[in-house]
Amino acid sequence: MLIEKILALAILILVSIHDGYEASTSKRSKYIKWNENDRYEIGKYASIYGPAAAVRQFNQRFPAINESTARTFRSKVEADLKTAKSKGISPKPVLPKYESRPGRPLLLGDLDSMVQKYLLAASNRYQTHW
Repeated sequence: MLIEKILALAILILVSIHDGYEASTSKRSKYIKWNENDRYEIGKYASIYGPAAAVRQFNQRFPAINESTARTFRSKVEADLKTAKSKGISPKPVLPKYESRPGRPLLLGDLDSMVQKYLLAASNRYQTHW
């Protein structure tokens, strides 16, 4: 009885290999269905900061997100903006997350703009015209 089960299993494996495929129990995972607001939010963020930053930003809420998905959403948002501008429709604005530029704070604080103006004036003063 045990020998018959082993032979039946061996025959099943040989037939499946002969037909061009191996018997497999693994299945493809389910596709993620993104709603329109999440697509827009991820695409907008990817449009401003890049797809890798978007993946890092949304990894907690959406663990299955990858860069190619963020790139797809970014291109969709940018295409929608382009078509809306060409039709004269006011699109949803894509604005930066921060009002000031990201990165390290300026070392001189309020004096930084004064130093920049001085350096610009000094460079214009000594600029030669050919």
